[in-house]
Amino acid sequence: MKPKSEFNLGLSRQAFRDAKIPYTSLNNDMHWKVIDVDFWPTSLKWQDLKKDKKGQGVFECIEYLRTKHPMYVHFPGENVITAIKCNSLSVQQIAKIFTKNQDKSLMEKCEILHKEIYG
Repeated sequence: MKPKSEFNLGLSRQAFRDAKIPYTSLNNDMHWKVIDVDFWPTSLKWQDLKKDKKGQGVFECIEYLRTKHPMYVHFPGENVITAIKCNSLSVQQIAKIFTKNQDKSLMEKCEILHKEIYG
């Protein structure tokens, strides 16, 4: 493997780990799958076939996952990591939203949560 590819692979692993985004590793770790998004960590290219969207860069891919797949929320420590220029909610705030809306379906709760985070 070329040095640049090795660097990109290491960078991608760390970025996904820091963002708490699990992925399925395919093709001997040369291709990752997250929801409907394909990511190639050695070249940093990604694409969402369902939404016909392509991009370049691990951080752009992570940002895309957080904004275009709002139900894919992670809880690293005390705060939810959200996209830039979005509201950060604590675990307690999220629990309060879900408790307040007990009679709603999971999808309705997720939509309410999405509005709180992304406005």
